Amino acid sequence: MLTGASRGIGLAVTRRFLEEGAEILGVGRTPSSLAQARAELASFGPAVQLVQVDVSRPDSAEWIRRAVEERWGALDLLINNAAIMVRARSFEAEGPSDLATTLATNLLAPHRLILALLPLLRRGNLPRVINVSSAAGMLADRGSDFPSYRLSKLALNRLTLMLADQLKGEVSVLALDPGWVKTELGGDDAPEELEAAVERTVAAAVASPSLTGKFLKGTTEMPW
Repeated sequence: MLTGASRGIGLAVTRRFLEEGAEILGVGRTPSSLAQARAELASFGPAVQLVQVDVSRPDSAEWIRRAVEERWGALDLLINNAAIMVRARSFEAEGPSDLATTLATNLLAPHRLILALLPLLRRGNLPRVINVSSAAGMLADRGSDFPSYRLSKLALNRLTLMLADQLKGEVSVLALDPGWVKTELGGDDAPEELEAAVERTVAAAVASPSLTGKFLKGTTEMPW
């Protein structure tokens, strides 16, 4: 199960997992992107299902839970990849609702979705949650541009730590920095190609089942 599956890192990761024989239920919120993604992945047939869902809506988690339960009855892997970023230099330069909107997608949506899917994850095979974060959310990073995005990823990292502690021995919970890569969100100035993010996501997904409560960049552990 993967959010933000219709473009960028999410679409590329979906393709890789399908190539490896996985089945994917992916969600995205933009109809045009979903239509294009469905066309690109059509050769994988029923192994992939892409659905229009806005994860920032409070009722989305329950809808996704029902869809996952109907399809599999259990869940092995949840990747919380959907994110938004307001390109502003300061909180003052952002709009009055930008922080709330960013937190709704980047923090509250993963939180709701993890809790909704927890019973299905507990039935899964070596279940794991990967919260796609960013080095911009590290406490050691003193950058101040894109402030709502940075704050949301800092909070997502803390959520990862808390859930990893609460679910230890049941569900592995990891944060992932996919790197600054050339996507619609990352921009054309990003120094890395999309494939680097795919490799790092796959590495986190197949890491030791006992690994939990870590912030990873592929196989490299990052400081919080």
